[in-house]
Amino acid sequence: TFTNTSTVHGSETFDSETYRMPDGTYATATDITGASWDSTISVVGGTVGYDNALVQYNGNLVAPSKAGNNGDFTTVADGGTFQGPAGNPDYSDVASQTTERIYLRSFHNIGTSDYANLDVDITGIGVLGSENQISNPAGDIGANTTFKMFVKLVEPNGNINTTTGWLDCGEQATGGNQDFDGCSLLPIAPTNQLAANIQSTTSIPLQLPTGRFLYGTLSTEARNYLIIKIVAHKSWTGRITSLGVSF
Repeated sequence: TFTNTSTVHGSETFDSETYRMPDGTYATATDITGASWDSTISVVGGTVGYDNALVQYNGNLVAPSKAGNNGDFTTVADGGTFQGPAGNPDYSDVASQTTERIYLRSFHNIGTSDYANLDVDITGIGVLGSENQISNPAGDIGANTTFKMFVKLVEPNGNINTTTGWLDCGEQATGGNQDFDGCSLLPIAPTNQLAANIQSTTSIPLQLPTGRFLYGTLSTEARNYLIIKIVAHKSWTGRITSLGVSF
């Protein structure tokens, strides 16, 4: 039994799923404030928004097959080994799972100032990859510790023209605002790969596209949100133990 130590605005410790969101489009801020995660729904059961999800287990974000007994949570009542309620899921059949699995979580700024530059604070075991592998040619995900991470700035109703696509945290910042445009300010290592091993690099600096800001409390604009999306292989061997945003 865990106590939720995460905050709604800036930090996630994976002790509960209070602030988690199902997979979705999230075009406006009201899409985010109206979203909630139902922890009773199986992530391999065919439910839209859940069927491609990573799982939270023992304070970590992991692939479904890496939780419990190699993904199997079947209880004694159903012929398994765990004590618990009947009907617990079995995630052990990796072959039938969606190959890329995700986690979504929104954050917002409770400070007074607007920010175009921010840090994603992340700890765990993993190497940050990328979608197009321009800055990160060795960053493809597979049955290893490599994962991808994207951010999306979502504006209030009426300001949807400054909402961005899913910006790639594994690619160097280009100023673009479309899906997979880079947003990272990490340096390129001698191996021609971003220095983004989260065992040693726990803060990833990002730059939002030109004219985009995460609004502070003194802004004339209504609150906007930054969604972080984690994408990993169904056999991912890494884990994330904390996630947050700082300035």
